[in-house]
Amino acid sequence: MREIRLRWSTTYSGRNDELKEGGQWHPDTPENRETFEMVMESGNSKFGPATHWIDERDASVTSLCVAGGQQADKDEREKKEP
Repeated sequence: MREIRLRWSTTYSGRNDELKEGGQWHPDTPENRETFEMVMESGNSKFGPATHWIDERDASVTSLCVAGGQQADKDEREKKEP
């Protein structure tokens, strides 16, 4: 399983450092990739070429456990809602 996240550089704001920011990792589904590509293209259009990009990685056992735990927590909360 692959994961993706949107990343961006803040150098466009006039900073001299190369601070890079990133969002949370998400499963690399067609829907997620399409959304990230639209946001990336919009950011690059507004702030300049290569200021936004998509990182990719193989999902690790740790990230799968965390995601599974988050889903389990969500399922438990939904059971408690009236």
